[in-house]
Amino acid sequence: MIKEGLFVVAAVCVCFLQTALGNQLECIGGDFDIASDGLFVDKVQPMYSKFWEVAYHGTYKILTNKASDLTYLLYQCGSDPPEEHLDGRHAAVLSIPIQSVAIASTPLISYMELLGLRRTIKGYVGNPSFISSPCLLELIELGQVSVADSAAALTGVDNDLVGLVYGWPTAGLAPNVVVEEYAERSFIGTVEWIKVYGALFNREQLANEIFDQVTCRIQEIVDNVANATANLQQRKPRILWAYYSFYCGGWDVAECPNYYCDFANLCKAEILHSSEGSVGFEICGAPYMSTEEFVLFGKDADHWIYPGDSWEDVYAANEAVLSTFQSVKSESVYDNQLGGGANAWFERRYAEYDVLLHDFCLVAGTIASDSNQRFWLRNVFQEEVGMPGSCEDVDAPLESRGNQWSGCGNTDSSTIMTAENETISEESFTAGAKIDSDEYGQGG
Repeated sequence: MIKEGLFVVAAVCVCFLQTALGNQLECIGGDFDIASDGLFVDKVQPMYSKFWEVAYHGTYKILTNKASDLTYLLYQCGSDPPEEHLDGRHAAVLSIPIQSVAIASTPLISYMELLGLRRTIKGYVGNPSFISSPCLLELIELGQVSVADSAAALTGVDNDLVGLVYGWPTAGLAPNVVVEEYAERSFIGTVEWIKVYGALFNREQLANEIFDQVTCRIQEIVDNVANATANLQQRKPRILWAYYSFYCGGWDVAECPNYYCDFANLCKAEILHSSEGSVGFEICGAPYMSTEEFVLFGKDADHWIYPGDSWEDVYAANEAVLSTFQSVKSESVYDNQLGGGANAWFERRYAEYDVLLHDFCLVAGTIASDSNQRFWLRNVFQEEVGMPGSCEDVDAPLESRGNQWSGCGNTDSSTIMTAENETISEESFTAGAKIDSDEYGQGG
């Protein structure tokens, strides 16, 4: 059950997705008895997400997107939608489970792939060079996913195609469902939107299991950090989170609240943050720091996380001043290019915030983990840029890389507790997974 203000997870056994999917994946017939057979035996409810909810009624569900004040009537295939709801109040009336979708932004891809729904993606509106998923790219190459610059130009798609659109309705993709996980105030709330995808495809049980694994892995991280820092007397490690924007002409530095501020809190580190800056406002509508301001701001940080792909160019152009940074002297600078190609940051990250949190704590040096392997953050002095890899099985669900260092596949995440047996407050996850203009430009 949910307790107000506390980080508590419903007592659901996490069995590494071994159980059968509970809700109907096929159309029901006239002989289906809801009372005895049960229709929506598995349900989802938000624990940390603030911008969605699902209400269950007999043969239909009502999905609400609170961020855009939109509702969707989802009725079971083989049944009739309730007449009283066919009055235009809903943004869309959809038969479920949805059979085929078109997408227009890359952050949606990993949610679909985790749920084993890759083959339901039949259309992509946009530039496929922004896609990092090797298996989806393989389906595109095989001609099984239509790609076009506009929804109207999609070819060979089903008549019952549903658009899953990111933050705003995409012209021509109708009917559509607007998903807005980035609106959440917490990174765990962002990850929890996998339950919304579960509701659209009647895969609530699977979505709940995946989310419980995420919360379990976060628990492991918090416990490991507590164990590693229990007897430390020195100050918290200082983290610089910043990159240079060539377009805006200045340095974009951490600004709290945001997901990386939550990371610093959970990893018992200090993140340098500021909303000040004297350049960039006229071009980008936000303050950016000049190089002179940035040197004063960040030169004494212990570790530098550079969330971009331009480190080599920026360092070459500013080596004289950047070489004075403590993080550069100690070769503790990390960009975001270890995670599987240039665009993975704008795609898979949204479903793997727990994995990125683990990386963050490793960089900070505040975690006693069984694994020191990072999956997102690359040491720019010691490691090569990560590659997307190949598709081993186009029909296999995406597996979180957190399973490579976590034992949560067989763990009951009934509650999220600290090592001192105290519940983690929801205030530990107050920030939103902010998406800046550069990320929109990358297709998500």
